[in-house]
Amino acid sequence: MKKKCFLPLLFVFLFSGCMSTKAVEKQSAVSPLEAELQKMRQAGIPTTVEELNLPEIPDEENGALVYREVFKLSDSLKEAFKDDWQYIPYEGTVKWEDATEEQKKRITDLILNNPEFIKLYLLLGKAINMKCRFLTDEELGEGAGIMLPHLAKLRGAARLLAARAKIESESGNIDNALDHTLICFRTAKSLSYEPILISSLVRIAIGSIAISILQEIVNKGEAEIGFYEEALHEIKKEKESFIVSFGLQGEGILGGLWVYNRISKGLIKDTFELFHLFGTDTKLEKKNELISAYLPFAENDIVFYLQTISKFILLAKDPYWKARDELRKTDESIHALDEEEYFISRRILPALSRVNLQEARFDALLGAAEIGIENRIYREKHGKFADSLSQLTPEILPSLPLDPFTGKDYIYRRTNKGFIVYSVADNLKDDGGIPQFSEEGKKSWNFDIVWEDKGNL
Repeated sequence: MKKKCFLPLLFVFLFSGCMSTKAVEKQSAVSPLEAELQKMRQAGIPTTVEELNLPEIPDEENGALVYREVFKLSDSLKEAFKDDWQYIPYEGTVKWEDATEEQKKRITDLILNNPEFIKLYLLLGKAINMKCRFLTDEELGEGAGIMLPHLAKLRGAARLLAARAKIESESGNIDNALDHTLICFRTAKSLSYEPILISSLVRIAIGSIAISILQEIVNKGEAEIGFYEEALHEIKKEKESFIVSFGLQGEGILGGLWVYNRISKGLIKDTFELFHLFGTDTKLEKKNELISAYLPFAENDIVFYLQTISKFILLAKDPYWKARDELRKTDESIHALDEEEYFISRRILPALSRVNLQEARFDALLGAAEIGIENRIYREKHGKFADSLSQLTPEILPSLPLDPFTGKDYIYRRTNKGFIVYSVADNLKDDGGIPQFSEEGKKSWNFDIVWEDKGNL
């Protein structure tokens, strides 16, 4: 009896085992998109807003709320003093050098003595010492449709800080000028928890404003070594931040993936209007026809997009001189794509391929500033500037910053009373220390990224 039952039971066992194996195989088979998302997660690259793991900051500890007070106050001041606003350095439309003495006197009195301006600067000094998050997870979930009005206002606040620093320095208050320069520099870091590429670029722009005014003020007088050390601490921290890499992480989620998800869920009208694919006059029927033609290629498109974003994120953590050739090849592969089959990739990725250059320029500026300030410390100790960069190590600097465009030393040259130190920048050529913009505002297409110290005592 037992023998008669054995074969049927064995058959059932083998059959069920076979079916179970097929079920497992079916379960383990994932789409190319899911496979790419898994690879990104394994590489530590977030694929959702939640995976960005941004900190929750209570309102009473969130500097963004203080900045919003600043923005509101700044708007009211701009309205109250709209005739004078045009003369405010960096913020107005008239160059400070072209303002009359009477206009300069009025602006100086306004910025240094007006109670509302004093309040504004105190609020900015408070905000930089707080963690800051302008956007909630829910707002980030709006993807490419998110509104970012705080970016322009934060940049405006940075220009007002630069104006205060400039006016303080011209009034002989070098310490106050340098304090406001540091506040300006730290304002840029208020975007540290904002994983959006345009926010990263605004952070770089604000940092560049701060370095520019720092160079100007250092040339107006001597500061205490303590300030130089504090400035160097801030510069080094910013150099160690992967600003663009962080922005690109959010871009993958809030850009291409957001668009793809809307297309795949049928929410396509707004998406295509957002990206201006067909223009405002294109009829909906024509849009739907073009969309239908694109849908079979959509998954391949988003997979290529994510693969490229992942590459950009990783390359942004390498020195630019190492990443440059790979960035160029990737850019060429993007432009070789068919525009109709790679709708998302062709419309988003070309702009992203250039952001590494923006951070490289900023890093070059930070490195030049670091050497320049360290040379001031060297002069305090030895009574003169270094004759060569090698004299700064190891006493002042453990090691010299390298030009991010070449991976080699910055170019250094003594001048009559001071010195000039610079990166060769985009074209990789020594253009003699010519900055991109002259003091008169004239732009040069072949330029270096320069820190010049005129040696004022």
